[in-house]
This record gives sequence, C-alpha cells and structure tokens, in this order.
Amino acid sequence: MDDGLTLLDERGGMVYHLNHTGAVVLPALLGSGVEAAATVLCARYFVTAKIARRDVTRLLDELLALGLVVRQ
Repeated sequence: MDDGLTLLDERGGMVYHLNHTGAVVLPALLGSGVEAAATVLCARYFVTAKIARRDVTRLLDELLALGLVVRQ
C-alpha cells in the first residue's frame, strides 16, 4: 500500500494498518531490534533518538499486545 502497511492476523481474522512511518520502521524492528529501528526513524524523519526509541517501543508494545509479534 502506498500509505502504509496492512497486517493480517490469520488466527483472529483481524486486519491492522500501519501508517507510512510504521511501515518504514517495522522491517528494521523485526530484523535488528529497537535501536536499529530508532536509527532508521531518526534518519528518515529527523527526530531525536529519544523520541525515536519511544515511538518504536510503543509500536513494539502494541504489536506484542495484539499478538502480532513475539519476543525471542
């Protein structure tokens, strides 16, 4: 999608939508963790590292709460 990313929870039949920022952050978050995702966010949107870590952590917490990702 041009305006973000759609996530499908096949177990629960729910569809979730990440905005463009979430779609940019998610691959780095899943591939390399919070710090890498925060770095991507800083570079792309020129936010401070503190704000980027906070936002990435919030996204991760929401995805965990929904059962869309699990901690390894």
